[in-house]
Amino acid sequence: MSVKKGLVTCLAIAAVCATFQQTVHADEVSGKQYTSSTVNQLVSSVKSASDETSLSGIVSSPLVVGATSISGNAVANAKVDVWVSGSLKATVYADAKGNFTVEVPALAKGQIVQLGSTLDDWSGESNRFEVTDEAPIVISPLVVGETKVAGRAAPESKVDVWIGGAIQATVKTDAGGTWVARVPALEKGQIVQPRASMGDWYADSTRYQVVDKTPDLLISLRAGGTKVAGLSAPGSTVNIWIDGAIEATVTTDETGIWVAKVPALTEGQVVQAKANIGGYWLAEGASVTVVK
Repeated sequence: MSVKKGLVTCLAIAAVCATFQQTVHADEVSGKQYTSSTVNQLVSSVKSASDETSLSGIVSSPLVVGATSISGNAVANAKVDVWVSGSLKATVYADAKGNFTVEVPALAKGQIVQLGSTLDDWSGESNRFEVTDEAPIVISPLVVGETKVAGRAAPESKVDVWIGGAIQATVKTDAGGTWVARVPALEKGQIVQPRASMGDWYADSTRYQVVDKTPDLLISLRAGGTKVAGLSAPGSTVNIWIDGAIEATVTTDETGIWVAKVPALTEGQVVQAKANIGGYWLAEGASVTVVK
């Protein structure tokens, strides 16, 4: 985030403030030019709370499972405390450009990383960043006609959404690692693969396949059978209903395939698959009657 450069000019040379369209970021604030008092003035002049938290520290390295170092940017020459899930893991001083790197114990999924910056009598706290798996994941239904793809990746990373071998959208994750992209309407059989990147680092997701919205059964249902298989949105939860009761719950793989073990089927039973993602997206398959 940023503040108007005219404000920074006023702080630096005490001149009459003019309006500028350019912006200044935390890494442009030189410790040789700014004392704690001028940083306080800078903070009091920012346009939003998010501007202030960016001055307190931003992360420039992927916060993913297994990472043992954290890099970022804060006010130049400030002391930076690195907290992981409420425990102080490292303290470092930012350089003249505001950059810093610290070593930490291997990060675990779900941990919260937060930076605390101090310069003389000024202090501030960054956003709370959540550690994610290294590979991006998709958490929205990849079904025919869908125009939105959502997922999770390293916090503050760039995500390129590849569909059918071409980039269809580029977005940035939030502090929690969540991202949402608008894409052309998905078509059956297309391959969706997000790529997250930060600087020289990048990670690809698994290859997801777009399927029909309605869960389909892939095998015939005959009396005595104990297996039901089908196709639904990749990553969805599928409940297998038999005569009005749930007899099995499974999760589809990245291609949308699922397989469930059920009690031995009997002739005349009615089987139906119902899929959902996070409880907010629902799809029901056709009811199928078990035969001899």
